[in-house]
Amino acid sequence: MPRRVVRDGAERASSDRQRGDLLRAAEALGARSIKAGGNYFGAEFDSDRIAAELAMLGRQAADAGTRIGLEPVPFADIRTPEMALEVVQKAGNPAVGVYLDIWHVARAGFDFESLSAIPVTAIVGVELDDAAREVRGNLVEDTVNRRRFPGEGELDVQGFVDAVRRGGYAGPWGVEMLSVEYRQLPVQTAVRAAYTSAAQFLAR
Repeated sequence: MPRRVVRDGAERASSDRQRGDLLRAAEALGARSIKAGGNYFGAEFDSDRIAAELAMLGRQAADAGTRIGLEPVPFADIRTPEMALEVVQKAGNPAVGVYLDIWHVARAGFDFESLSAIPVTAIVGVELDDAAREVRGNLVEDTVNRRRFPGEGELDVQGFVDAVRRGGYAGPWGVEMLSVEYRQLPVQTAVRAAYTSAAQFLAR
């Protein structure tokens, strides 16, 4: 059942406390950015309401010396990079932007070529991984348990990287690996595999 949007009351107060903890941690650690997402429980997409909240969050992030990256997720109200960019532009705050993850972009059916049209100043960060062509289980199961290292699946990782770069992006790239097998790897093995698998696409 879709969850109501949290606007006030005890639930909002709890959310605000968690937000405060994250912002204080970001300031203390010198974090470059914090990822944020939409409503994962089927709420209606209301770009004006979300933009107002994001603008406020951006002001708080700027005070903490960091930025907010709004990540579109195919099973949330903000599903595509286009929707995320609409919210970011309405928010009108340079401390907020879009965070791009190849898994989310691909599973939303968004054309990679269109990524080059996103203003580079609006991109906070980019993440790589890979996946099978078809979703395994539902989208949540697929994203949490079935991702693969870049190059080990069937997504067009190089096409994604090239499209983002054509827009002028020269910031950091991350690897967001979530899978049953990955969680069983020794830390050093996991880190090495994440680095080498992504580097092959970034070196071209």
